[in-house]
Amino acid sequence: MNKEYLNYINNFRGFVIILIVGVHCLSSQLLQWTSSSDTRYFLHSLLHGSSVFYIFIAGFLFQFLIDKYNYFDYLSQKFKFILLPYLFLSVPAILDEIYSPKEIYASLPVWKQVLIYYSTGIHMSHFWFIPMILIYYLISPIFVIINKNYKNYLVIPFLMILTVIIPREISPVHNPFLSGMHFLGFYVFGMWISCRRKEILNLSNYYFYGFILFVIIFFCSWIMSFYQNKSEYFLQFLYVIKFSVMCVVILMFFYKYDQKMGRAMNFLAAPSFGIYFLHNYLIVLGEKILMRMNIQIEGGLVKFGVSIILVTVLSYFLVRLTKMMLGKSSKIFIGC
Repeated sequence: MNKEYLNYINNFRGFVIILIVGVHCLSSQLLQWTSSSDTRYFLHSLLHGSSVFYIFIAGFLFQFLIDKYNYFDYLSQKFKFILLPYLFLSVPAILDEIYSPKEIYASLPVWKQVLIYYSTGIHMSHFWFIPMILIYYLISPIFVIINKNYKNYLVIPFLMILTVIIPREISPVHNPFLSGMHFLGFYVFGMWISCRRKEILNLSNYYFYGFILFVIIFFCSWIMSFYQNKSEYFLQFLYVIKFSVMCVVILMFFYKYDQKMGRAMNFLAAPSFGIYFLHNYLIVLGEKILMRMNIQIEGGLVKFGVSIILVTVLSYFLVRLTKMMLGKSSKIFIGC
């Protein structure tokens, strides 16, 4: 496997986990934003849906490693390093939900509540991703078939249409199958970019095109921040454009500056799954501490940046501590 390739992809992964933490800090009660805050609207429109990058990278790496693909070995690995940590780290959140159940689940027996939480990931705001990505693992032979003929990638525009018309359902009852259909286009798009990576990444030498793509990203984000009440399909169309372009631009950026950056983001890439699994627990803990101390922190760009740094750093050290205590066994508990 090409080490240079792994380096810029790892830098991308490290960057993405910061975005994911940022999304959840923004939607939390760590900071108190005014209802009319333009800064929050813009940050929301820019960052919301950053899970797309994880899905894009997953598709990219799946295609890159496809020659080594074996269905049962693949599922075995995902079972140990994705499903088991999810089952284990869901326990505290599920116990909390059962102790104070949502109204729609209050009348259900405990075993049904547990089944619903595990199958949907609704017990923690970021866990919706796991049941959905597990579906991709199960249907991975379909992705192998798509990759066998380059013309099969012509399905991408049709999958992106599904992204526009099928909502990403998170609450009150998350449907992982609908979410899977919603994000499928980005996964296959990542596969296609990997398939054509040499030609596409060479475009990073053209600053002019990079500038145009940046303008498109900024323009779409700006429109989305000020037209929240417009047609849902219109917003979803902008969403598809924004993230499709951002996936390519960010990949180009880390490729172009790979040698200059070195392993700058690798320290976050390696424990990224652990940070993903743990960071929201730290956010919830922070919310409870602030509430208990009756402290309200007004939202702002600098304070938002500080909250991201704090949560990311604390999550990183919690992962390191867990790895020191559990050694190689940490992979089945926190995914890394």
